[in-house]
Parts: sequence; C-alpha cells; structure tokens
Amino acid sequence: MVISPLRLTLVVVATAVVAATAAAVAGYAAARNQLRDGTLFFVSSSYLIDGSNAALDVRALRAIRAGDLEKGTSILEAKIDQSLLHLADYEIMMPRDLRDRAVYDDISVIRAYRADNPSSNSNPEVQAAIDRALNLRFPARQHQ
Repeated sequence: MVISPLRLTLVVVATAVVAATAAAVAGYAAARNQLRDGTLFFVSSSYLIDGSNAALDVRALRAIRAGDLEKGTSILEAKIDQSLLHLADYEIMMPRDLRDRAVYDDISVIRAYRADNPSSNSNPEVQAAIDRALNLRFPARQHQ
C-alpha cells in the first residue's frame, strides 16, 4: 500500500500537533506545580517570620512589664535594625515600577526615630547597610 504525499503530510502534521499539544500540557502542568510550590514556600516563610516577630515582641513586652526596660528596649531596637538590614536592598530587589511609596514612608518614620536614637550596633558592615536603608527616599533613585 502506497500512501499519497498529501496523506503522509497530513499524518506528519497531525502527529506533530498531537505531540506539541501533549508537550504543552505537560509543560503547563509542571510549571503550575512549580509555581504552586514556590508560592507555598513564600507563604510558609511569611508565617515563620510573623511567628518569630510575635515571639520577639512577647519577650520585649514581658521584659517591659517586669520592669526591665533596658532588655525590652534592646529587643525592639534589634528588631528595627533587622528590618533596616532587609530594607537596605529594597531598591536592588524591587523593580522601579513596583516600588511602593508606603515603604519609603515607613523608612522616613524610622529615619526620624534613628536621628534621635542611633543604632548601637558597632559592626561597620551592619551600620553601612542600616545607613543605606535610612537614606532611601521616594521617588527612588535610579541604579546605574
């Protein structure tokens, strides 16, 4: 039995379409699972961060309620510095068009507080990162 060139072309095209569709469906399913796993990782991380922050707040409040203002204040000061270390990379990590003015407004509140109450961290690298965060202003400067 001889297959005509037209019929052969149709069979090849149909096979290619079926294979491409199967590959697209498999790729979509794999990407969807990876996206789901990535999203769950970040959601899970946010719960871990909130739990850790709340536990530190509890330690600070217990110290303050017990009359140990120095310990309570120290914990809260360390949390501010920790947040500033994270914020120091905000403009590096966030595309210019996705930056949020609220972040800069929060930094201005922290900047005003730190003007009256400087960080006691003596590590020069940490202090440089804290200073970098405190110098962020809206509108964000462009990185070269």
